[in-house]
Amino acid sequence: MNQTLLKKVLCMLSNTGLGREFLAEAITYAFHLINRLPSAVIGGKTPLEKWYGKPVEDYSFWHVFGSIAYYHVKESKLDPRAKKAIFMGIISEVKGYCLWHPEKEKIIFNRDVTFDESAITD
Repeated sequence: MNQTLLKKVLCMLSNTGLGREFLAEAITYAFHLINRLPSAVIGGKTPLEKWYGKPVEDYSFWHVFGSIAYYHVKESKLDPRAKKAIFMGIISEVKGYCLWHPEKEKIIFNRDVTFDESAITD
């Protein structure tokens, strides 16, 4: 599993052009996906379904790692309503998204996000 996870993470990082400084975010999101995808080893069920007994029903929070995301901001009436960021994953404690803001060079957590999955960072 470690080798599989490493291959997934390196693929995610190379496809997006992001550096190894985002390794932790990529590993976290890859684990999130692995635990919620069906596996042939356990009869086509997901690991979470085997563990908790109920299937994963909500796939709406899944997005392409490294895709462009616009998060809603409430600053002033003359400022933009959304700012551009890069999708890094899902926050497991609450319903929200983990985003990288390249201009500020920091991680942002936001719930109100619009995704442009056709555009991947390079």
